Amino acid sequence: MHESGNMAVSTTPDRISIPVTETRAEPGRLRSVIIVAMCSLTLFLNNGFMLIGISVFYPILIQRLHVSVGTLKLSDTITLLTLAVSAPLAGWIIDELGPRIAFVLGMGLMATGMAAYAYASTIGEIYTIHTAFGLCLALCGAFATAIVVSTVTGRYRGMSLGILLATSSLGMAVAPNILNALRALIGWQDAVLCIACVTALFLPLLWLTLPRQGVGHPQKNTSHGGRTLREAMRSRVFWLLSIVAAIG
Repeated sequence: MHESGNMAVSTTPDRISIPVTETRAEPGRLRSVIIVAMCSLTLFLNNGFMLIGISVFYPILIQRLHVSVGTLKLSDTITLLTLAVSAPLAGWIIDELGPRIAFVLGMGLMATGMAAYAYASTIGEIYTIHTAFGLCLALCGAFATAIVVSTVTGRYRGMSLGILLATSSLGMAVAPNILNALRALIGWQDAVLCIACVTALFLPLLWLTLPRQGVGHPQKNTSHGGRTLREAMRSRVFWLLSIVAAIG
């Protein structure tokens, strides 16, 4: 090193720092995968066992309650009418209170309704249970899960919604066979109670994994690469798969 006046000039060659890149999983991506899995399992349960699978017990209920097929099938109409009427309120709950509360409330209604199904003794009780089923579908059915998945997934939104639809369809395909097998093994009432217990055990997982904030608050929901509800609803894939899931 040579000194000249007040200036010091270094003759040591500069060191070149080569950054070391590390492959590290994004925390938001893992969280999004977990949320998609929870939403898919939710649809597997409520669309598969509650909406479609419960109908395998209709012949038993017709004999048990001494009602006609049309009278009992009216319960399905009540489910869908309740879904239609309560959907705006359910959407507000998801927006303002968050998916965690909406899904736990919805699946809690499913668990309670399935347990009550085993002990229903009048057609009025069946209609009341199916009203609860309609509220469940509004709070955590096909459209609600599509909204949540669309807001937490980024570039893989279409694939995530496809997984959601596939799981829902799988549930509707296999649930009647599972319930028939359980009915043959333990009887129809215990079979319904078994699904109620499984649903109840699922509630803590929903509480621990789903977003706490409402999807209507974008500043709280874009931290892991997702979109706001308004942005998600502009997606063609969102609307296409939501309609297909609802019809399915």
